[in-house]
Amino acid sequence: MEFDGSLSGIGCRIFKLDSLGMETVMKAVGALVPFDLGKRSEFQNSVEMLALVIGILVAVTMGAVNSCIKIRGDSITVLEWAKRGTFRASNRSTSICMALVVILEKFNITINEESQHLSSKANHVCDDLSRGREPALNSCGEGVVWCKKEGMVSRLVELCNPLSGPQDETAFITKWKALGNVIKANDML
Repeated sequence: MEFDGSLSGIGCRIFKLDSLGMETVMKAVGALVPFDLGKRSEFQNSVEMLALVIGILVAVTMGAVNSCIKIRGDSITVLEWAKRGTFRASNRSTSICMALVVILEKFNITINEESQHLSSKANHVCDDLSRGREPALNSCGEGVVWCKKEGMVSRLVELCNPLSGPQDETAFITKWKALGNVIKANDML
């Protein structure tokens, strides 16, 4: 799975690996975020992490349950967070980290420790998706899926708004339950 986030959205591509190790793009997904982060770079890692979470969730909707997923992206920080299973959760990323834990636990997903760093240039397809641009069709398998406003991905993105993380224990528990209720493998994008 490849991913990228910009301050305006997220993009990811899901690949299938055959027995010879050849990759085929199965799905490309893009979603614009419904919150205004402006040009505030302190939110970049949070949106990159959100792209990772959405990519894993899309892989789950395609059947990647009880699986190990190899990830690629241009954010060294997020690759390290995911590979090591530890994150420095600030208020900007607490909800996103919670969503990742819920997905990994609920669907028995592990992240392959052989994550791969991509240069920004090599990650251009996911970057285009994260900015609402349509990439070249041959780089997107059957085409791009733009997330519907009423779909599971959009509901999850709203719950992971880096502008409004849980402020206390009660809010944390409420958010945890809400994330668990939204994340379902059979829901539509």
